[in-house]
Amino acid sequence: MRSNKPFKIILAVFSGLALLKLLFFLLFILLVAWGSDHLTQNQIAALAEENKEKIVDCIQAGNADRLKDWKGIKDVWTLDNGCIVFYCGGEGFGPATSYYGFYYSPDDTPFDIEAMTGGDPLVEEGNGWGWHECQNSRKGDNAYYTEQICPCFFYYESHF
Repeated sequence: MRSNKPFKIILAVFSGLALLKLLFFLLFILLVAWGSDHLTQNQIAALAEENKEKIVDCIQAGNADRLKDWKGIKDVWTLDNGCIVFYCGGEGFGPATSYYGFYYSPDDTPFDIEAMTGGDPLVEEGNGWGWHECQNSRKGDNAYYTEQICPCFFYYESHF
């Protein structure tokens, strides 16, 4: 009579591997969900709209970097064109990451703060402007969207 003990051992090993794979998958999902730390578009718009005078006062006084201490703003930086970018968080993991925030545009024009268009202009999209690599000559899934909140203030989101 032949023993089926080797079959049971193999089945136990494969069951253990399947369980391990399931645990890693659940951990990955948890990390991605936990990695989301940004405000929503409406919250970002409200933050900019409700504080626009204070923000402009700080910018004009040369103190824009102090605004990163405000609740909802994680970082602040200035671009070469004079735009002040307010980063409000992101989500994702590795090559599937998104960033959200708003920026102050002194000349009240939408701008690609990521400067990823390679010279391609922003095109009208929804209530704002944007670009998608798949629409251009380049192949990829990167995208950018910006929408005016109020004069000189624009919401942005970048997806990589």
